[in-house]
Amino acid sequence: MGFFKRFGSKEVSSELKERLIRDCAEGLMSSGMSPDEARNLSEDLFNEAIRLIKKDGISLDAPEDTGDQWLEIEQDDSKIHMMLDKKRAEGVTDEDIRWWWNRHHLEQRMIMLQDSVARMAALDYWKTKGLPMDAAIKKVCKAFPMYGDPADPAGGTGDDRLLPHELKDRINRFISKRLQTASDQDRLEGEVKLAESYSSFNAFIRAEMLNIKPKK
Repeated sequence: MGFFKRFGSKEVSSELKERLIRDCAEGLMSSGMSPDEARNLSEDLFNEAIRLIKKDGISLDAPEDTGDQWLEIEQDDSKIHMMLDKKRAEGVTDEDIRWWWNRHHLEQRMIMLQDSVARMAALDYWKTKGLPMDAAIKKVCKAFPMYGDPADPAGGTGDDRLLPHELKDRINRFISKRLQTASDQDRLEGEVKLAESYSSFNAFIRAEMLNIKPKK
């Protein structure tokens, strides 16, 4: 993330803060959380996002058109060109790059944190069902796409490796379309059922959406 450390450090505007908290709360409510719980959790996630960004040394006033800038200058900047080529090798398109990088870093981080909340809730659910930690983690990895740096071995290997954050919007739309045409039982089971015949949801996405042949 060294691309962003050259910018200043102005404070976040109240308008941006309210928009991010509101959008996050709406997403949490859509998953069944009450308005008060969603608002309180969204405020906590906002504060945590601020803390993590400052910890990483990333400025709060980086431009919100980074994706457009990268695509415009990549042919003249070998470092950016190499970075984007690695993303494209993982199935990322230019539109995906714009979707993820033409937004504030705080919004990116809050999206990541909201994903973590959903996955931790699912993990806790399977643990309460008596599953050991390893089995519960496998259940979660079958139910949700896992995002991050695909090159990070801690996030899995082969087709189970992490998916780039840039793919998130396209994956969400792909899942919605699949569920619309699924049987009642598939729709009841949700993503777990969609990835049933794969080692993980990430492997399912690579095979079914990205059309990437499984690694042997």
